[in-house]
Amino acid sequence: MIGDGSRLPYADGSFDVVYSVSVLEHVPTRSAVLRELVRVLRPGGLFVLTFDVGLEPGIPISVSEARALLAGVEAALGTWAAVDAAMRDLSSLARLRWPRPPFHDLAFCCVAAARPE
Repeated sequence: MIGDGSRLPYADGSFDVVYSVSVLEHVPTRSAVLRELVRVLRPGGLFVLTFDVGLEPGIPISVSEARALLAGVEAALGTWAAVDAAMRDLSSLARLRWPRPPFHDLAFCCVAAARPE
């Protein structure tokens, strides 16, 4: 689909699986996009989210914004089903740096969770 991710043209609970892979770092309305992705996921459906987190200033998604985004996901989906313990504490992201440029300022965050029924 090509369009506005903050206003998806689908009914609530339309999909069994919703995924967003390396999209959030490219959109200005990240929270709105996340709300829409969860909205179109059916109860009991699988939600998969990945995004890059900047470990230094100027990277699109900062550690503090990543914390806020993940808190929004947790609020919408409840307890995360499959999140590495390091992802729950984003302060540990500094240990997850890529070994060489151009990615040495980024860490990768991945969440997989089921929407409560």
